[in-house]
Amino acid sequence: AWDTFAARRGSKMVVDGGVYDHNLILFLGNNDDNAERLGLEGNLVITNNGTVKLGTFALHHGSVNQHSGLFSVPNDGKHGDGNEVRIGGWRAASTPQKGRGTSVYNLWDGTFEVSSRVWMHIGSAETGTFNQFGGVASEFHPLLVGYHANGNGTLNVHGGVFSQTRTDERALRVGVSGVGSFSVANGGRFAGAASEGVEVAAGAAARGQVSLDPLGVLETTRVYGGSGTSALTFNGGTLKAAGTKHAANFVH
Repeated sequence: AWDTFAARRGSKMVVDGGVYDHNLILFLGNNDDNAERLGLEGNLVITNNGTVKLGTFALHHGSVNQHSGLFSVPNDGKHGDGNEVRIGGWRAASTPQKGRGTSVYNLWDGTFEVSSRVWMHIGSAETGTFNQFGGVASEFHPLLVGYHANGNGTLNVHGGVFSQTRTDERALRVGVSGVGSFSVANGGRFAGAASEGVEVAAGAAARGQVSLDPLGVLETTRVYGGSGTSALTFNGGTLKAAGTKHAANFVH
């Protein structure tokens, strides 16, 4: 196996069936660290029931299109080195870093899974978007959208089911220190089991927006605004209570 895979700007990696299994880090987009990378604008395509298993995944500047198969960060003892998924930036703004740009992960079908003890950021320190149009996605820790102050993250569940499986803590944080946006629509469903629900605009300078759009379902224990600028918009979607712990202040 290669210790470093380097490709020029605009290159593409295709997993068309079979298995790509790498126990450390895969970088898509340019980064200074000595790890696998796909140029300045890296692109990954998963099709024909292909499988990608990684220790850590960082998408700096480029895109992933998963049409079938499995994308997994399992944290199973074999895969290591950070155990994180970051779509849109790897480090905070204070650390010099190449490859700042826009990153998009599109889940059309198949399975996307991030196991326990693996943190997932969308818009960590750059602009990052996760679009789900079908298939099944699952994640354990609180999902962080717009993490650092310069992070701008978007989560769109516009088909399929996205499940957050941890039962304590928060299921989803939209705008932690940066800007976050979350939309559920078109038959998509976000199911969060965490007892503290969905937090919008956590930090004082953060901005967060949650939109319940036509035929979308958000199931959670509560939705609440933090210290920043928060908004919850009903455009024809459904907000469903998961449990009764916060019945008295389900939306506040």
